Formats: sequence, structure tokens, C-alpha cells
Amino acid sequence: MLAAEKAGKSPQTFIAEIAKGRQQYLDGFHIGFDNWHSTHSAENHGAVAGHYRRLKKARPSVYTSVEQFYDPVKG
Repeated sequence: MLAAEKAGKSPQTFIAEIAKGRQQYLDGFHIGFDNWHSTHSAENHGAVAGHYRRLKKARPSVYTSVEQFYDPVKG
């Protein structure tokens, strides 16, 4: 987010541009994907939610407090 802000772009635009440039490197190593989705894609959200539900059902979760920095201006 900080790098995107510095570049004057939204995080989504910034990451999309990086992903577009990544393809040439993947092609160079003959790496391909059947499914490729960004972090914020509906496909990724669904997959992560499914994994979470299965893990939660399989064993009890442990909840702990974590102290983090927070920017009240940016939310």
C-alpha cells in the first residue's frame, strides 16, 4: 500500500501492473497456472473462506490479541 501510494496509484492498479509484468518471467521458466487469481478476487475469497471453515470445524481455534499499527486517517 505504501509503494502504491508513493507511485500515485491505487493498490489494486499497482499490483495489477506488477502481475502483468510477471508473465514474461513465468514464461521464461516455462511455468504456467491452470488458475491464477489475485488476493482480492472472488475466487480467492471463496477458497480462503472454505479452507477456514474446514479448519475451524476440524479443530478448535485459538484466539489471541495482536497489537498492530493503525492509521485512523486512512482506516
